[in-house]
Amino acid sequence: MPPALFQRAPSITVVVLCALALAVPARFHRWADWLQDKVSILAAPISQPLVLAGAWLRGSGTSMTDEAQLAYEEKIGFLEAELLRQRQENARLTQVIRDLQSGLEMVRDQPVRVLQAGVFGYGTEARSPVLRVQAGSAQGVSPQSFAIAPGLQIVGRVVASADRTCTVKPITARGAEALAGVVIIAQGNPDGLRCTLSPTGEGTLRGPVEDRRDPTTSAAIEPAVGQTVRLDDPTWPKAARMLVLGRVERVEPSPDQPLRKVITVRPAVSGLDRLSEVVLWTPVLGEGGRP
Repeated sequence: MPPALFQRAPSITVVVLCALALAVPARFHRWADWLQDKVSILAAPISQPLVLAGAWLRGSGTSMTDEAQLAYEEKIGFLEAELLRQRQENARLTQVIRDLQSGLEMVRDQPVRVLQAGVFGYGTEARSPVLRVQAGSAQGVSPQSFAIAPGLQIVGRVVASADRTCTVKPITARGAEALAGVVIIAQGNPDGLRCTLSPTGEGTLRGPVEDRRDPTTSAAIEPAVGQTVRLDDPTWPKAARMLVLGRVERVEPSPDQPLRKVITVRPAVSGLDRLSEVVLWTPVLGEGGRP
């Protein structure tokens, strides 16, 4: 054999063996996989300390100290998340208490029974969205009951009740009843601009506002964006009067009477048909009723 060919013999041998290995069906390679598994089992106890030592010498990678540090940071993150959840819940309960205190102050002459209840489902009735609430006649819910959200925002009336559950139709639901309200022009003065609002089906209420003039200047008194709109509807329980319907989002000329205005009102709490809980107010009828 020539010396040059002899020197290249190992390389040629490797190439030939690779070609033969590719030509052999995969089922004949199983013995090699079996041998690799056995070698890996024998080498694992030795290789792991070597890998950790190499990582320590390089000053990179994950060591036992790094794993303990990661576990510690995860624990800190969990505790921080739990603390934030507790603070959020405390803030929510504080708002509920504040609403109840201010609301009961408004209805001294009409005692109400207050019940906080969770929403366990959503549905539709006559193509209108409704809320399924976990409270019913067994908890004192009646056809006079209505639901509110934080900020004394009216959610809707109870339209049906069973022993342990009831159904609330949001005021913004398509097909819900029109509401008589008042736009509060001056803070603390209930004598604002009367309006009639109907749901648009898009989470808002819309309707015309009365045309009123200033008695001294004869200038038109017009609603403005951002003003609060409150309920003033004689068909609702007295306890619901002057609770919040929302805030004026848009003011437009009436298409029928250009001198009058049409307002769009958006509730202070968005998504009334997707709330997770509500507060039910039920007027206490008869003598000796206590809130």
